Amino acid sequence: MSSSRDEVRSLTRGAFVLLALSVLRYGGDAVNRVSTAASYESTSDAETVLDTLGKRTLAAVEDDERRRRPMGAGETLDPNRADAIELDRLPGVGPSTAGAIVAARDAGMVFRRATDMRDIRGIGPSTLERMEPHLDFARAPRTRSGTASLGGASEGRNHALPGGTPVDVNSADLERLQSLPGIGPALASRIVAERQQGAFATLDDLTRVRGIGATTVSRLEGLAVARRTP
Repeated sequence: MSSSRDEVRSLTRGAFVLLALSVLRYGGDAVNRVSTAASYESTSDAETVLDTLGKRTLAAVEDDERRRRPMGAGETLDPNRADAIELDRLPGVGPSTAGAIVAARDAGMVFRRATDMRDIRGIGPSTLERMEPHLDFARAPRTRSGTASLGGASEGRNHALPGGTPVDVNSADLERLQSLPGIGPALASRIVAERQQGAFATLDDLTRVRGIGATTVSRLEGLAVARRTP
């Protein structure tokens, strides 16, 4: 009887040992798999964040370099289309004044001559005198009636384009894109670069472009389209 009990105890202990070994082996494998998956996801997320931060940092550096580049002799820009960074390059114009120019445009103001800019906060007679040689009003937008609009936003959206044909943001060249209100050389280049990553399904998709917001898009209604490319 005693021998039978000893055998049962021995077999029981053996079973527990085997069970423990199995738990350690297979449980460890499971933990490793979970740990590996978590580590992979964590690494993947970290790489995505770093990639995004890297692109934003590079874009910020490029914008800063462009902002700091002084206007060359004979170099001009259209204050109706240049973005805030380009406007900041004008002599006597800093980020605050550049932002005020963009805000005035978004409110519907159209600049047809240098004196039209005297109402902008931060632009006085001396600043205007320094800016004027670098301003180009040759393609200043006009209303459909053919007169410049310096009034409300509703008038400011009624710019007429040469030929009267809406600009297709999926196929227009740089010059054609720059005929749109609020779109200067920098934004036109970004539109072309962005559409190479994927066509714009609607005008609202232009907000994918850095520097273009809902206000700018609203000004393009009736002036631009996003046709499907073949």
